[in-house]
Amino acid sequence: EDSMASQSQAKGSGKSKKGRTKLSEAAEDASLMRNAQSKLRVHRVETQPEAITATLRPYQLEGLNWLVRLHDNGINGILADEM
Repeated sequence: EDSMASQSQAKGSGKSKKGRTKLSEAAEDASLMRNAQSKLRVHRVETQPEAITATLRPYQLEGLNWLVRLHDNGINGILADEM
């Protein structure tokens, strides 16, 4: 019983095991948005890269831009095209 009481006190204290105060969900969201906006990078591929020897169709260039946006946001992705 004593161990259960100490666990409930630890959960309700608002502090993590390392002594840091937990953020509310809104505060955490605001912090993440500030961090993301401070690292905001915008790249746009307007013309076909020289390294790609085949001629890209407009929708393929848009797909390339989508991959670039994912990369700028630190997200991995795969784009496939029918042959």
